[in-house]
Amino acid sequence: MRGGICLVGKRFAKANNPLLPNSFDSSKPISYILALDAVNLYGYAMSKPLPYGEFYWLTADEVQSFNLDDISPDSDIGYVLEVDLEIPSSQHERQNDWPMAPEHLTITYEMLSPYSK
Repeated sequence: MRGGICLVGKRFAKANNPLLPNSFDSSKPISYILALDAVNLYGYAMSKPLPYGEFYWLTADEVQSFNLDDISPDSDIGYVLEVDLEIPSSQHERQNDWPMAPEHLTITYEMLSPYSK
């Protein structure tokens, strides 16, 4: 199996764009809709540095002092993190369209909502 999330979409989106005079509501925050089409993601990924050796587990002391914010995006050292995530229920709706931790699974008919069925 190859690939990952190939589309993150919503069934409906409405922008509050001041350039659309018939639908702009000045009492609400300004918002826009952006659609991106990225091609050759495999080629792009393959042009980036990949890990090739000197792998090791962090010691307990290193784990305690580890700070993700201290890692520069262009660092020569990378990390693979194994984490236990707890997302507060107050954030579920906010994260509904972009899953925080996608997983590999096969969707069965029983898992579908009545609308999807």
